[in-house]
Amino acid sequence: CYSNLSRLDSALGNFNQAYKDYKIYIIYRDSLVNEDNTKKTVQAQMKYEFDKKESLTKAEQDKKDAVTAEEKRKQNVITYSVSGGLFLVLLLALFIFRGYWQKQKANKELAEKNILIEKSKHIIEEKNKDITDSINYAKRIQRAMLPHRKDIWAAFPQSFVLFKPKDIVSGDFYFFHKKNESFVIAACDCTGHGVPGAFMSMIGSDKLEDAVLLSSDTSEILSLLNKGVKTALKQSEEDVKSTRDG
Repeated sequence: CYSNLSRLDSALGNFNQAYKDYKIYIIYRDSLVNEDNTKKTVQAQMKYEFDKKESLTKAEQDKKDAVTAEEKRKQNVITYSVSGGLFLVLLLALFIFRGYWQKQKANKELAEKNILIEKSKHIIEEKNKDITDSINYAKRIQRAMLPHRKDIWAAFPQSFVLFKPKDIVSGDFYFFHKKNESFVIAACDCTGHGVPGAFMSMIGSDKLEDAVLLSSDTSEILSLLNKGVKTALKQSEEDVKSTRDG
């Protein structure tokens, strides 16, 4: 209002009154501005205090939340660590128990196998002894069928006999026969060795003895021997499956 009065007085030429109105306008204006500034300052101060308090409250709450979160994290770490440790211990115990159980099982199986092996070994040793005793007895029979070396030495004083069977009994044999003023002597190698060879040597020795009694011709003796062996073993030219031992 005073601002408008000042402009009105100035327009009417009443400059003194316009100046007074203007001064009053300035006083009220400054007063209002100061009051408004004071209000704004107070409001700003109050807002600052409120924001500060709220910030402090928020910071305190954030700090509490951070502490709570850290404690929770630590608690989780401890829980997980303890759980993981217990799981590892349990797993280790399981592996140890499994290994122990497998070892016990393996030891039991090994012990059972050792018992079976010992039994088998005992049976084999007994069978081997029986077979060896039988072969040694066969050796005595085979030796008895061989000619006496003293008869050979009587006919051939400078001679010797080398007879070394490979498997106790022999698939080879030597032969000597005196016929009138002649001597028939042979070193024979039969098919096979060991027990089968020994059978062949006994057959060969027997059939050679028969052949010598029937002929004095070497070729004829060998032919008769061949026929005698074939007859003894039931060999024939037609039967392709027959053995060719000789």
